Amino acid sequence: MDELISIYRLVDGAQTTVCSISKENASLNQGIMDKDKVTLSVVTEDPIYLTEGDYILLGDVKYKINRDPEDKQKSEKEHSYEISLEAPIYTLIDKVYCNKITGSTTFSLTGKLRDFLELLIWNINVDNNPLGVDGGWMVGLCPDTDYLNITFDSVKCRDVLDTLASKFGLEYYATNKTINYVSRIENETGLVFTQGQGGGLYEVERKNVDDGDLVTRVYPKGGTENVIPGEGDFEGRLMLPEGYIENFSESKRGVEAVVVFDGIHPTFQGSVGTVSGDNNREFLCPGIDFNIADVAVGDEGRINFLTGDLMGKSFEFKWDNSLKKITLIYQEDNLAEIDPNTGSRPNIPSASKYLRGGELFNFTGLKLSGTYKTNAITKLRQKATEWLAYYCRKRVKFELTVDYRYIRQNNVELHCGDLITINVPLHNISKLIRITSIEKNLHTGKLTCTVSNYLDEKWRDKIEEQIGEIKSSTATVNGGYGGATSVTILEKNDEREPSDSNVMSALRTFKEIAERAISRTNPDKAAELITFLKGLKSLSPIEVGDVIDSMLAGRGTLITPDKIQTPRLEVRGQAVFMELILNRLSAMEGDTSFSESGTIESVTQVAELTYKLQMRRRWETDFTSFDVDDVVYGIVNRLSDSGEYYTVWFRVLQRDLSANTLLVSLYPGTEVPGGVNYAPIAGMVVARRGNATNEDRQSCWYVSTTEGAIMYLTGVTKPVLEDYNYSLILGRPKNLALFNGLPINYKHPYIYARGAIIQDLLRIDYQGKPVIAITDRGLWSITEATNNPYLFEALNPSTGNHETHDVWHKSCRYRCLRSGTTQEPRWNATDWSEISGDATLSAKISSSNGTEFGGPVDTVLTLYIYRGVNDISDDVLDADIEWTRTTRDSVDDNRWAMAHADTGKVLHLSDADMGSFFETDGECIFTVTAYVRDNDGNVDNYATKSFTINP
Repeated sequence: MDELISIYRLVDGAQTTVCSISKENASLNQGIMDKDKVTLSVVTEDPIYLTEGDYILLGDVKYKINRDPEDKQKSEKEHSYEISLEAPIYTLIDKVYCNKITGSTTFSLTGKLRDFLELLIWNINVDNNPLGVDGGWMVGLCPDTDYLNITFDSVKCRDVLDTLASKFGLEYYATNKTINYVSRIENETGLVFTQGQGGGLYEVERKNVDDGDLVTRVYPKGGTENVIPGEGDFEGRLMLPEGYIENFSESKRGVEAVVVFDGIHPTFQGSVGTVSGDNNREFLCPGIDFNIADVAVGDEGRINFLTGDLMGKSFEFKWDNSLKKITLIYQEDNLAEIDPNTGSRPNIPSASKYLRGGELFNFTGLKLSGTYKTNAITKLRQKATEWLAYYCRKRVKFELTVDYRYIRQNNVELHCGDLITINVPLHNISKLIRITSIEKNLHTGKLTCTVSNYLDEKWRDKIEEQIGEIKSSTATVNGGYGGATSVTILEKNDEREPSDSNVMSALRTFKEIAERAISRTNPDKAAELITFLKGLKSLSPIEVGDVIDSMLAGRGTLITPDKIQTPRLEVRGQAVFMELILNRLSAMEGDTSFSESGTIESVTQVAELTYKLQMRRRWETDFTSFDVDDVVYGIVNRLSDSGEYYTVWFRVLQRDLSANTLLVSLYPGTEVPGGVNYAPIAGMVVARRGNATNEDRQSCWYVSTTEGAIMYLTGVTKPVLEDYNYSLILGRPKNLALFNGLPINYKHPYIYARGAIIQDLLRIDYQGKPVIAITDRGLWSITEATNNPYLFEALNPSTGNHETHDVWHKSCRYRCLRSGTTQEPRWNATDWSEISGDATLSAKISSSNGTEFGGPVDTVLTLYIYRGVNDISDDVLDADIEWTRTTRDSVDDNRWAMAHADTGKVLHLSDADMGSFFETDGECIFTVTAYVRDNDGNVDNYATKSFTINP
């Protein structure tokens, strides 16, 4: 046996041995879709010098050093090293998955598994990509799959392999530099290992894979797309007619789970046929065997492209069932760069991104039944059966210590994915099971391995990952396993709305936080109002608006630790200043109250919060007008060095009319605006705001120049006003809760009142024009037009409104264009405009003697022209009728057409009209085109009809 393992290095392209070290502590660690590396532990007398890129060979596979080895010098003659050498697949960790066209690391891609793998190979191989990190990588086994839309955000290529395995429900392995995907990594070996002497097993340790249970009965559900309402479950999801599937192969217990396969639903997949129109946005698809207009859910119908330039895009569209033609509606290309000149992204389809024919597509937002529903149910049943076959098994694993002498003597080589039978007679265990990981000593061959029908927990959802439709880039975690409910994961760029039945991925959560929350670490801005419930503390200046710091030339509001600059300061309750400097004082500014008032002559405190006020007499017999329980307030503005400015609130306890005094009690600070109350002082003007008990004294008028309104208050019983105290506001409205949600501009004046008695209420728009109401008058009649005239933007004396009238006539809706008209509504009427109805033009030809003639031809063709269901033949001029004939003699056909240029709607045919080839061909085709003119005499459209003699 070779005792040494050689480590090589490429020197000038040649393989050169760096050193050879003992295999004694060399081990190979491999796992399915997991680790694949060799670890070496060695102690040497002399130092060894290894570097990144050095490698060993196991068979034809290079295991490379990707990180410097760990080393420890114990003495001059003792050096220990821990060396890790990794398989080629570890190179994929070095490369970020990028979009080939845009170079972006964040992008969405729609395709089959092979499409994703070919992009991965392009990313890695330096021969194809200048930014590649390796060479020689290729795609090996790759099953055909459905199309799937996946969003990638700065993902390493190695992680892409895991993502694809999870999304497509497959497993992968690498053979050197060839990537292979299969449904399940399994290799039949026929090997049997039995615990005991000579059986090949030393130790067998049985463990649970996780704390989950098996499932024996599953209730599968599909997606909600294209499911007819009422034919799904409560949530509108596709379900099996039988309801559930059972598998009791490993347990007789009934253990139930609900699993959601969100990507399975009725669907139609078509191919783009003949393209036309600007930027090829129109195309035919004869394979659509239903009328989309009949099965569309409102305006939710979308066409989703699976291949081509528009792959991954979902479009609104128009549908012409008669031609089986789809017309795409332009939309912004959200993956394109913003044009600096326009500030917006270009629309698609465009000159660079358009349909070429042959692209695959499907629909969402339809109601599909029949074979589409049957096929979806079959697929759901198949997928659920696969899921249950996987999860009906007990979730156990066995850690085996294998007799390496048995391995060596029987020339056995074990690999991950090998199926082996293990027998443990003492525990009556005999199972065919798969090797999921191995650890092998490269010197002795000592082998330990883990065998299980389940991979580690992170792979638990592999089979239930859903093949998403083009519209969806989500994964589905079927949490029904273990008794939970199903949860849909919304990934970072998912367009679906969050709901109570889905959750957000980690990256989507970060994105939502970035968009909705204010950053603690970076400059940020908020688009909506922010309320600070526990106050606001700022260590830097606060700016409101566009701020310039200047007393004379400044603007905006600036708050710093030592000053506040603002063009205007409004205080509803009180303001306390150590120093107040004013450049103007006017008695008419501020608020004016229209209620009982008076001036305090002197103040005497008689108890805590209780004062006796001597009121000033304005004349000899004057006495105070305040009454018991009046809610009174006054404002102090001392223009002295103290600069006092505050509001006082008190309630009247007693009054002495003869002495003209009041005994009052101050309200606590918690019951007044501003949160602080003050004692009254001499010279203060006070006014009644309301009364605590007397309803007749609980109202008052006041005019506020600061609030820009005249207000009438009612029901005032305390200093702090409630929303219901405002009975009338004339002017700028206040921010009351009852106004929430109303389209109010708080800068404009309004009238708000508890009630209104109005004789004339005239509504005008912002230009001063009356607002016109559209009124449906029902079926048109000449009697109604005469007795109750139809109106156009005119005052209706019976309703008092300015109205324009609509009527219905012959399946169409018309809008009046002239008041008092008695003209019958028609498509080309001058006094009416057609609002709705079928405007399709069509033609019909009747023949007085049929179409087949065994002898001489003698018949009269009469043309009828229809607009929808209405016959408009009389409205089409004979000069706008053009007849043509089609035979093998085109020259004679042109001569015939010129001779019948003025024929009109009635054409008499005889043998002379049949042409020289009629006797041999036996057939002659006549085509008529009717040009229909609009109200202004311009050609609006045309109808064409052909008639064949002896068809």
